[in-house]
Amino acid sequence: MTDITDRSAMPPVNDEATIKRSLFIDCTKVAILLLVYRGLTTLMSDLFYELTYVMLHGTPADMQTVLETLSTEHKDLVFTTFYSMLMNSSVTVASLLITLVIGRLLKFSFRGYLKPKAKDIKHGFYWAPACFMLNIVFSLAVNAFTSVMGSIGVNIPEANFTIRKPSVGAVLFQFLYIVVIAPLIEELIYRGMILGSLNKYGQAPAVFMSALCFGLMHGNIPQAVSAFGTGLVFALLASECGSIYPSLVIHMINNFLINLSEFGSALELKWINSLSSAMQIILSIVGAYILMTRYSSLRCDKEQSLSRPHEVIKKILTNPMMLLYLVYLLWEIAMGIINSNLQH
Repeated sequence: MTDITDRSAMPPVNDEATIKRSLFIDCTKVAILLLVYRGLTTLMSDLFYELTYVMLHGTPADMQTVLETLSTEHKDLVFTTFYSMLMNSSVTVASLLITLVIGRLLKFSFRGYLKPKAKDIKHGFYWAPACFMLNIVFSLAVNAFTSVMGSIGVNIPEANFTIRKPSVGAVLFQFLYIVVIAPLIEELIYRGMILGSLNKYGQAPAVFMSALCFGLMHGNIPQAVSAFGTGLVFALLASECGSIYPSLVIHMINNFLINLSEFGSALELKWINSLSSAMQIILSIVGAYILMTRYSSLRCDKEQSLSRPHEVIKKILTNPMMLLYLVYLLWEIAMGIINSNLQH
């Protein structure tokens, strides 16, 4: 993966046939890696359940038996936050490492993205309030939508990060996963990998695709909408700096603040709700000011590599492997809605 700031690696702008071939190859590679990562998370989850079963029963079994046994005989274990966060952390880290190895075989590189500079990290802290405010706005809009859908009998599923069977270990593992591991992995994939592959063909389509994939991968409409909106800002900052560090800082702060009340409640800190609310109000006000005074700096101003404005995004969206990946993500969201309503 070429450094996004190195446009000399691109063929001459008037050689559109060469650019289209290069775009097709890069888009195919990144889509393959995205599909590989999703497939690996499923495979690694099954392996984690299998290992749990073996540790409890001493012998392996088929996956249906494993899942049925764990969900009935050992539900006090597998339905705890400690277990689910331990599994999520193990599965995502292992899946990412294997994906990176495959990426290296496909000649992908994160050179340029993993070299922290003080100004990049400061950039993240500066824009964190604005992104948090945007997340609140999008969440309110989605809540209104889900309420309307609920009033007509359609349930829209949402992610649930309530800590089950609270303990210090449960809080620690949920904090580790939500605030550290998940942001790092998601920034490497949805900013580093996607932007690094596509940004040289045009900043706007690369930013859009990064945010689109980031939103849809959450698997439910409420998170997808909020993640897409804030993901646009994440991608713009990462693109401008040529580094994932600004968006990583924002991502970690955002996840911490959203879950602060849950962390405190699990630890029985009675004052945590008031502190969380005060922090969210202050950051929202600061974020609104930053957006009103600095919004112009978030524009996509890098030129397209193809002459027609929408040619790059069209080529990306019609790439067979990328289309397959997007359809897969949409299918997961649709099945989540269907299954949620069947259960009700």
